Amino acid sequence: MKYVFFSLEKPLKYHQTGKFQAPSQEWKHLQRILTDYELIVVTEGTAYIQLEGTQYSISPGEFLLCAPALRQFGFRTSCCVFYWLHFNSEKPTISGESNCFPSDVPEKQLCIPLIGKVPNLEKLIVLLKHLQDDARSYGNEIQEDYLCTSVLCELYCQFQSNRNGELALRQKQIFYDIKDYVKWNNSTDLRVAEVAVHFGYNKRYLSSLFRTAAGISLKEYITQQKLEEAKYLLCDTNDTVTSIAGKLGYSDSHHFMKVFKVNTGLTPSQYRNAYAGRLLFYK
Repeated sequence: MKYVFFSLEKPLKYHQTGKFQAPSQEWKHLQRILTDYELIVVTEGTAYIQLEGTQYSISPGEFLLCAPALRQFGFRTSCCVFYWLHFNSEKPTISGESNCFPSDVPEKQLCIPLIGKVPNLEKLIVLLKHLQDDARSYGNEIQEDYLCTSVLCELYCQFQSNRNGELALRQKQIFYDIKDYVKWNNSTDLRVAEVAVHFGYNKRYLSSLFRTAAGISLKEYITQQKLEEAKYLLCDTNDTVTSIAGKLGYSDSHHFMKVFKVNTGLTPSQYRNAYAGRLLFYK
């Protein structure tokens, strides 16, 4: 797999960002020669994009990093939704290495694969949404450059985090199984005791194992995942706070609002209003 190394001696240069919704199933990406880097993060459907002679099918939760000077076009029609970010960097380099571990990355550089899966999609989308809101509300060039850089830093950190496990193979597998279980039960009132019963472990042992691997308790992780999803829904949908609370397993919306404020310092409505400047494109 190829990787792009971006220098952080200076922030990345932000150009433009937005969210694209294909108008119909007949949509196909336009043909053009890229003049800068473009990060595409798909949230719905599949985007079929070709860069020169290489075809990429990007599914929900996946990203594609397109380099400048390449001919970009769609090779198949589809109805999809994706976020996009155009930016540039001073002296980026493309490596053909098959692996990119932290020890391989020089100081003050980011290493991003050309294509991959976003481990925590909701968190990345919230950062992109923050950048959109800033571009619409302020248009401050320096702030936009640093927000753009933070998006790529987040992607890099998520990517590396998935590679850094130091647990024994069995413990590592249990740890990731727990994370998957929490993810797939994010819409329920999930408790630590329920997770322990599901995996057949003592509640205290399972909590200790998880804290060793993640640095936070399992209870905190469950809440954290619900709040990440809540932030995403507040930023990317028009769902009511009560509806969002219900989708995340809270039978009492007031309790949800209390948990949200304790962890973020804002009520759900205040959080939504703080980043209301969505940039939505249809062409």
